[in-house]
Amino acid sequence: WDMFMEEHVSIFRCSFDFTDMPFDVQTCTLKLYLPHTQLSVVKLVWSEIVANEITNAEWLIEHPSDWQRSELIRSISSPFGDVRVSVIQAEFNLKRRPNFLLKNFMYQVASFYLLSWVGLWIDVSAVPARAAIGIIPVLVTSNKLSAFAAIIPPISYLTRMEMFMDVTLVMITLHMIEFGMVHFAGRQYKKIVRDTTQVQAWE
Repeated sequence: WDMFMEEHVSIFRCSFDFTDMPFDVQTCTLKLYLPHTQLSVVKLVWSEIVANEITNAEWLIEHPSDWQRSELIRSISSPFGDVRVSVIQAEFNLKRRPNFLLKNFMYQVASFYLLSWVGLWIDVSAVPARAAIGIIPVLVTSNKLSAFAAIIPPISYLTRMEMFMDVTLVMITLHMIEFGMVHFAGRQYKKIVRDTTQVQAWE
C-alpha cells in the first residue's frame, strides 16, 4: 500500500434535534470519501486520531480519541454507472451544558410561578396587590418565552423547556383567572348580603 497524507480544513454541518433541550445530546456523523474513485484504486482507513480536547462554552464535545470510527463501502452514481467507493465514518456526541438555560429561563420562570402562587393567599379585598402579583408574572413569563424563541433556531416542534414554560404560563394565567372569579363572587356575595339586610329592615 502507498500512503498519501494531505491536510484539509473544512466545515461540515450536523442536524440537531432540540426536543430534549436543555438536556439534549446531539450525535453527529462525519463521512469522508473520494467521489468517483473506485475501491480498487483507493481504500480509506482510519489511523489513530490525535487531537487536543475540543472545547465550547455551550457544549461538551466528545474527545476525538473516543469517536466511533468505521470503514464502509458505498455505491454512488456516476456517468458510467454505479461506482463502489471507500468511505470512512466517525460518530461523536455533543452534550449541552444546561446551566445558562436553567439559570436564565427555567429557574426564573419557576420563581415567577411561586410568586403568583403566593398571591393566592393575599386577601382578596387587596385588589391592587392581587392584580399586580397576578399580572406581572404573566407578562414577565411571556417575555421569557419570546427571549427563549429568539436564541434558538426557528423550529416547529416543542422542546422540553418550551413545554415547561408554556405550562407554567398557563398555570400563572389560571391564578389570575381564579382571582377574578373569587373577586367577582365576593362582590356578588356582599351585594346579596346587603340586599337581604335591607329587606329585613323593611320588614
